[in-house]
Amino acid sequence: MTAAAHTADRAISLMLILIWGSLVAFGLVTTGNPSWLAGASSHGKLVEAETYRDIGDACLRAGNLERAIGAYRQGLALTPDLSGARVQLGIAYSRLGQVDQAVATFERVLEEGTDFPEVAHYNLGEAYEKMGDLDRAIEHVRHAAELAPLAFKPYIKLAQLHVRLEEWPAVLSAYEAALEHRPMLPVAYRAALLSALRQAEDPERREALERLLNAGDQAALEARFDAVIIERRLRHDREIAIVHNHIGQAHMMMGEKAEAIAAFRRALEIWPDYPAAQRNLAHAEGG
Repeated sequence: MTAAAHTADRAISLMLILIWGSLVAFGLVTTGNPSWLAGASSHGKLVEAETYRDIGDACLRAGNLERAIGAYRQGLALTPDLSGARVQLGIAYSRLGQVDQAVATFERVLEEGTDFPEVAHYNLGEAYEKMGDLDRAIEHVRHAAELAPLAFKPYIKLAQLHVRLEEWPAVLSAYEAALEHRPMLPVAYRAALLSALRQAEDPERREALERLLNAGDQAALEARFDAVIIERRLRHDREIAIVHNHIGQAHMMMGEKAEAIAAFRRALEIWPDYPAAQRNLAHAEGG
């Protein structure tokens, strides 16, 4: 072999060694899962998981429950703490009639922690109701009502559960609590602030929201013209009339006729043509 050929052979060998070394080094790096690679992989998984969650949401809205469940499970397999997905999975199970799976899912959500425990408690209560366990249903719906920024609907549900057990003082208490939390402007404003505070991560933003919550002064807000319009409309909300009618019925069951008549009349002030309240008032006044 000539000197030139020997030199060329050595150069090629050295190049192969360098390439092999590079491959080994990369293999060691990937085996060690460096932070930059893990970060890229984690981000990719999150994007894919969110896509599955969005598919699940679309299927849930369309009533395609089995496909929704499959999509949520795929998303959660990629990202176990995927925001909102596990609660939605529980809802899909419940609607499909797989109540045991729904209960287990909501219990896990509460055990692991969530930014919206009232949603998990409410749906867990409904699942227990489907199972016929009204005591547990009441327990969880009450938790939902106590935690929810807008608690009107949970208190209505709580009252309905107590009706099934014919617990009339509890029915009355729940409906009155619903009225206290009816969606008038100050209640809605406070609920919006609480919701924003839960999701705020920036310390300055949290501090500003806490100041607004602690101020408690709604005068400037309520003085606005559009606020007056909203309040006026809400005062004539038929849902509120229905609550007053139910309060009247609870009073009747408790033998409190005068209070019942007052409640039926209040319902008719809000909704003058409300047939159920008209019948109940006529019965109470004529009985």
